[in-house]
Amino acid sequence: MKFAYSTDIGKRAANEDSLYVPQTEYAKPLFLVADGMGGHKAGAIASRLAAETVADYIQNYDSFDLETMVKVASAYANAQVYKKAMSNKALAGMGTTLSFVYIDGNRYVAANVGDSRIYHFNGTTLTQITKDHSYVAALLLAGEITAEEANSHPNRNLITRAIGIQPKEQADVFENEWRVDDILLLCTDGLCRGLTDDEIKHVLKTTYDLDAACEQLIHMARRNGASDNITLILVKNEGEQQND
Repeated sequence: MKFAYSTDIGKRAANEDSLYVPQTEYAKPLFLVADGMGGHKAGAIASRLAAETVADYIQNYDSFDLETMVKVASAYANAQVYKKAMSNKALAGMGTTLSFVYIDGNRYVAANVGDSRIYHFNGTTLTQITKDHSYVAALLLAGEITAEEANSHPNRNLITRAIGIQPKEQADVFENEWRVDDILLLCTDGLCRGLTDDEIKHVLKTTYDLDAACEQLIHMARRNGASDNITLILVKNEGEQQND
């Protein structure tokens, strides 16, 4: 397994995104992105706390029930962010998106709350694994707007679910297989708002170095007018098994 990652402040005054990748070769194969929201510095605090909480929980989790693991980890992150927000008036209302994936050999379990995304690229097809929890996604699902209208909708930045806003929050969980040379892309909305799926697919298909692919994706998103923070992780299956 090989991975690369990058984060860019975009046109914002501060970067409120957070990410997590394994810090050592012995760390469990967890990959995570989070996009914070709130007042002054609150978004950064929320995303960082959620990332740290999930990482700490999963690194110390001993069961092979991966679905339960990711559900509890996300619920625990929600409780921690909510508790932090309630303890300090300056942090009231802060929250964060949360999308992460745990890799177990030739399968992975993914979870998300909000509109940060996880994609699976199999060399030919780019598939969005997660479902956006957003106002525009709800309109699109109801057939009230088209995909083209969704891309330019004035409320496309409004999310309907987030970590830390309510006392309890349950992540959506997805489980899939992946094969050798498949790539997983985790990203905050700064990337997917700035690029079409076809543009993302083209880069993943033609750029074999993951670090270079990260740089190119961010460059293209900024060139296309993306103004938000941009954070992404690319993870490639190189055939080895990662078993606990």
